[in-house]
Amino acid sequence: MTNFFSLFVFNTIQRHENNREGNYFFHSDKFIGKDPPTIEELKNQIANGDERYIQMLRYYSRNIKGSDNYWRARTEELESWVNHHIARGRGPPTFFITFSCAENWWPDLRRLMAQLEDQAGNMQAAQELRNGDFKTMQRTVKKYPLFVNDFFMKRANCFMKTVVKEAMGIEHYWGRVEFAPGRGQIHLHIIALAKDRAYLDDFYRAKTLGEKPIVLEKYAKEHLDMTADVNIGND
Repeated sequence: MTNFFSLFVFNTIQRHENNREGNYFFHSDKFIGKDPPTIEELKNQIANGDERYIQMLRYYSRNIKGSDNYWRARTEELESWVNHHIARGRGPPTFFITFSCAENWWPDLRRLMAQLEDQAGNMQAAQELRNGDFKTMQRTVKKYPLFVNDFFMKRANCFMKTVVKEAMGIEHYWGRVEFAPGRGQIHLHIIALAKDRAYLDDFYRAKTLGEKPIVLEKYAKEHLDMTADVNIGND
């Protein structure tokens, strides 16, 4: 019920926002004008190669979250971000990182879910959560997605600032939040630029497929403290 209510509230807010934006687009002199063309007039304009209306509509629909033009605008922002750092001499992104929520496994989140069930008067569910019941946790996180998302973003921001940036030498990063059942309720994709990009020069100077992994192996050992010293057979 909570999950449905959260979705209903979000859709209601988005619908009102779209109506407000659409009303401005329809009546503003900067777009269609106070005397907008009829459907037939628009058809004739497009048939004659005049696509100004379509271009304006594409531009303005960038404000509608989730639309094709909204994500196209975000893509343009990301490309501008990458080009900016390349122009400043920092090179292209050197890391692609994905943070998955794993919402059923965090003890801190389980305690938060138990508190929410207590406040809702669901004492049995709260006790089952404190006892570590996995199925109850699965049901509860679906009831309170807003709390799960907020919990995840706080952890992700803290982890990036206190661990990842230091461990990987990250100087700049850009992220996008996504939702997919296979990765949990929420997950985060990040591309990042490292402070020391000398290994990239070594990587691009490597001429063969055999030399390139050696460069990456050296970087992983020296900078990330990663090793793979495992005895394996030649087969």
